[in-house]
Amino acid sequence: DQNNAGISGVLVTVTGSHPATATTAADGSFSIYGFLSTDTYTAVPSKTGYTFSPAQYGNTIGTNANISFVGTNTTFTIGGHATLQGGGTPVAGVVVSLSGTQTASATTAADGSYQFTGLHYGDTYGLSAAKTGYGVSPIGIGGLISGNVTADFTVFYLTLSGRIVDQNNAGISGVLVTVTGSH
Repeated sequence: DQNNAGISGVLVTVTGSHPATATTAADGSFSIYGFLSTDTYTAVPSKTGYTFSPAQYGNTIGTNANISFVGTNTTFTIGGHATLQGGGTPVAGVVVSLSGTQTASATTAADGSYQFTGLHYGDTYGLSAAKTGYGVSPIGIGGLISGNVTADFTVFYLTLSGRIVDQNNAGISGVLVTVTGSH
């Protein structure tokens, strides 16, 4: 990798006059035998969640070929928007919490957006969102990181509802209900 540590489990695919594959060991090494000095080859490394430099290497074997690739663990983002139910108006001030392999929180901006960066392939994540005085859905989202994740939240007004009944539990219609308080 970029710190000179070997990466295990990288599939090295060789095409050319002697096609073959090998998977790197715990120390990142691989060997493919049976080449002739005149054999040409192109070697391409691949592992989910990594990019490699160079992306491929090709040449003629000659006496022996010793090639190296540098793998970089790809990072991903989780982001999205919070909007008001029924109109899609962006909502600022929604606190989105990230749990799992990494933990963090972000507050939505004026355009309703939030973002978490630096997640890696295979990381676990859970998201929840809250805004004081409002309801937010979905209640929770989660999974494994395999690419960038978009997760949007809907903010809604809470509802006060109930039922007025008589002593026999029969509904009574036409009753005026008065609500007092801050809203």
